[in-house]
Amino acid sequence: MTTDNTTPEKLDFKRVFPIFIIVLVDLLGLTIIIPLLPLYAVRFEASPFIIGALAAAYPLMQFIGGPLLGGLSDRFGRKPILVISQIGTFIGFMLLGFANSLILL
Repeated sequence: MTTDNTTPEKLDFKRVFPIFIIVLVDLLGLTIIIPLLPLYAVRFEASPFIIGALAAAYPLMQFIGGPLLGGLSDRFGRKPILVISQIGTFIGFMLLGFANSLILL
């Protein structure tokens, strides 16, 4: 049996940091609506079904969009697709923050 004396590569923090930020924003998007749901339910007189649909919308879109964005990143590269995705996430968060009707949520 041969032994492999290779040393693991050192992690380059400058290259990994943007990925950490993207994962943080992703997790915020998944969890930021949960404490706000009761407030939106009262303000917009939403039914329990609508509240459940709002809670499920973000993970459902991740499930649908993941393979689509994966294919696009294979074709155009990861960085442009990540930047476009983060811009879309920012726009979605702004709509959530300024929503004045249930349709905008």
